[in-house]
Amino acid sequence: MAKSKRELSVVPFFGDISVLSLAKFLSWLLENEPILLWSFFFGLVVASIFFVGKEISKWTLGTVVVLILGAALAFFITELPANDNTDSLPYLFLSGALAICAMILPGISGAFILVLLGSYKTILDAVHERDIKIILTVGIGAVFGLLSFARLLKWMFNHYKNITLALLTGFILGSLNKIWPWKKVLETKTFGEKIIVVDDMNVLPGAFEGDSKLMLAIILAILGFSLIFILERLASKK
Repeated sequence: MAKSKRELSVVPFFGDISVLSLAKFLSWLLENEPILLWSFFFGLVVASIFFVGKEISKWTLGTVVVLILGAALAFFITELPANDNTDSLPYLFLSGALAICAMILPGISGAFILVLLGSYKTILDAVHERDIKIILTVGIGAVFGLLSFARLLKWMFNHYKNITLALLTGFILGSLNKIWPWKKVLETKTFGEKIIVVDDMNVLPGAFEGDSKLMLAIILAILGFSLIFILERLASKK
């Protein structure tokens, strides 16, 4: 039976509300509970390392070296200071292109790539505030990245599958440095009404200034880690 016009209009309306609510909730977590949010993400990404790594059918000296180089490169990138121009449209276009590329790779989150690029909160706020200019820019970047990267990725997997997977596994491993939940802020900058952290360093929970929320953080990290395996098992059954 065909849906009525009222039903067709209600479905996207509630879908729009759910997306905005999620964006608002994540923005609130970033501002008020960063340790808990990053702990959950940390568990997700650690599980992704296993899922990408297990796709490597044959481990050789070359794959090990590429994995180590990928991890070292990713770690180096995460140690770079945050880009001050995260609100610039060209940078957000590039962020959208790279994020969509990550989404078509096994085990890598596009949102995680946006975190690494320093664009995650900017885009999240744009969705929450319905900033059409930023949303459209990121969307066009995503289309461009999808069309250009899919063909390159297909060629890489056809000719150098194990090397490509080893490099990706190294990238994810080295990038864990960026989302370590406990950090000490070294430098901040003010952009309008926003205070942005431009330099920080990882610390152990015991050395964290303030409430480390260690037990709850561990539980959320385990939850994030387990969620990937649960979803993978459900997908395999189907």
